[in-house]
Amino acid sequence: MSAEEASDAGMRSIEHLLYSAFSLSFSSKEDDLRRRLVVAEEKGDSVAWEQIAHESDATYDQEKAAKLFQTLKRNRTWVTPTLASLDFTAHPEQWSVDDPQLAFVPPSLAKQWRDSFQDASMKERAAWLARQAANDWRLTGELHQAGIPLLAGSDSLDPFVFPGESLHRELEELVRAGLRPSEALRSATAGAAQFLGRESDLGTVEVGKLADLVLLDGSPLENIANTERVKAVIRGGVYLDRAALDQLLSKARSAAASALAK
Repeated sequence: MSAEEASDAGMRSIEHLLYSAFSLSFSSKEDDLRRRLVVAEEKGDSVAWEQIAHESDATYDQEKAAKLFQTLKRNRTWVTPTLASLDFTAHPEQWSVDDPQLAFVPPSLAKQWRDSFQDASMKERAAWLARQAANDWRLTGELHQAGIPLLAGSDSLDPFVFPGESLHRELEELVRAGLRPSEALRSATAGAAQFLGRESDLGTVEVGKLADLVLLDGSPLENIANTERVKAVIRGGVYLDRAALDQLLSKARSAAASALAK
């Protein structure tokens, strides 16, 4: 099923650009590539799958893209690009076996991620993903310029894609793809609330809405990376200062460590 067919059928959101074969919908050879993709997936042929993705990029059709943008916009179909996961996975040279955030995942998963350093197939896939990545950033920018509503999702628990931190990274990648910081923030706040039908309760700072806030030590409108400078959190009206947040992090590390014993 193409992205256009999914949108017309009522699909409210499409997750990923690369992994959902979303980019095939922009290709002048879409029908042929989609048939070949089905065969490749049935056979588990990753080499063929990767070749199809490259052919899709090389046969990008601007008129098809414009038509698809119109369909997505008309149907109010949202898109979650998930750029951070792709960027992480494509650059294993940035991974670290001593990453302090490994303390927040179960030891068995941390070991699995560390072992992936020795996985030759993982390195080959990373090299392919790095070549593919530019296309996803370009498509994200084009979707945004066309007025397609975007959501921030990080696909955490791919190797070294940590819950929490990866969302901050996703916001940075959306800005790199062409969104203004305010627009990237909206994809994770007001936009997310709107998509879930919760805009009367969440998503913006207004009287009468739930008091769920993150207080920062720097403006993310000046630098989107400032979303990581968390000074305090208000959750359900309860104020949690830096000391309280650090205590929660300590409990999280203990919970992750105890997962091995179970």
